[in-house]
Amino acid sequence: MRLSQVTARIGRLGLAAALVALGVGLLAMAPARPLQAQASDVVIDAATADLGERLSVAPGDFEVLRLASVIWNNGCIGAAEQNEACTEAEVPGFALWLSDGAVAYRYHSDTTAAALRLAESMIPLSQVPVAPLPQGATPALALERFLDLLAGAGFDEIVVQELAALRDWIPGAFSPHYIVGDATLEIFEVATVGEVDAAIERLQQFGGDAELGEDQALWRYETLIVILLTSSERAEIRGILSGLIGAPTVETTLTAPRPRPSAAALDTSVAALIDALGRAEIEAMQTDVAVHRPFLPPDALSAVLRAGDTSIEVYALLDPDAVAQAVRDASADSAASVGWVIWTRGSTLVLIEGLGRESRALLDVISEVFGATAFLGEGVAGPAPEPIVDAPGAPEALPATGNGGIDDDEAPLWVWGVIAAVAVGAIAAGGAYRIWLRGRTP
Repeated sequence: MRLSQVTARIGRLGLAAALVALGVGLLAMAPARPLQAQASDVVIDAATADLGERLSVAPGDFEVLRLASVIWNNGCIGAAEQNEACTEAEVPGFALWLSDGAVAYRYHSDTTAAALRLAESMIPLSQVPVAPLPQGATPALALERFLDLLAGAGFDEIVVQELAALRDWIPGAFSPHYIVGDATLEIFEVATVGEVDAAIERLQQFGGDAELGEDQALWRYETLIVILLTSSERAEIRGILSGLIGAPTVETTLTAPRPRPSAAALDTSVAALIDALGRAEIEAMQTDVAVHRPFLPPDALSAVLRAGDTSIEVYALLDPDAVAQAVRDASADSAASVGWVIWTRGSTLVLIEGLGRESRALLDVISEVFGATAFLGEGVAGPAPEPIVDAPGAPEALPATGNGGIDDDEAPLWVWGVIAAVAVGAIAAGGAYRIWLRGRTP
């Protein structure tokens, strides 16, 4: 093979590799869709293609009337042929109803469309919305069923933000934020309907409207608690949700804005701590971790600093009274507060749980900024450090330039000692020089 041919082949391989890399990059840049939506798209495409081939109709001419996430009880996915032997394992998948404008057709599938069967044809259109699930199918998880309802209402593009939300009155449950149209939802899933009842009862005991927030609404759906946080079209989205799962269980109205903790106070405290730790040669950085303690009010703002193997939690509360109440609540639970050290200053609270290698240095630095500790949990050695900064208000960083805080009118004794030594040395040198000059004079 000639050198020119080898070079040409290498060039073609390089171009192909570049095109593949470009394609992978474009796919990576594309916005991710929920796995549920991706799976249903695959099934719909496969079913419309199959039905189009059967009826000699373009796949785009069919309308999706209904799509249900189900668990099939065996490998025949609810459409076994005569004398067919079915695997016994359950198969997650879909039941799909398509329409050609005159009648409906029901397809059964797994989540990848690898197993796809036309189960029933010539179904009257009026029967599709009220038809029970096919034999051998059970509904998928409550969350999947709810998302299916939203998709059926036209919200097939649901974006999931991996931001863990938690509510004190729904213990042990977390929710990402679901962006549905222009609305933001929290969807908490618990184990039983009884836990939903207990959570709503706790919500009412905690204050109901105040705990839920202004102009928000809560629905219950099987084992789900659905909370509408924000939407520019609140009336419309509330109407849609109420049409799908009933009227809200709890609904609040928009009132005058309530006071909120100050984000500026939190940022100031975090900056002062990082600055003080840096001067003490302790490396610290702010993390993206979101934290909350049960003894704190739900609206508390938080930040977490990492210094070595110790986490420093910084909270901004509404006012000093809220901080004082939080300390009382923390100290009341002696079992939970073992190893805690808490400082307070104004509307800010700082907490360390467990002391790392730099514990004593950290205690000293934090006390330099926030004063004496407000609470020492069991197992933490005392006494509390003496306050170094007494002025009320937000903590102030020490001066970054100048003489380091030394008062010119009150210089330490060692400074005067250095000045005196320099003066004596100068006098002695001058005397020695004069003697040397006299010795050179004839």
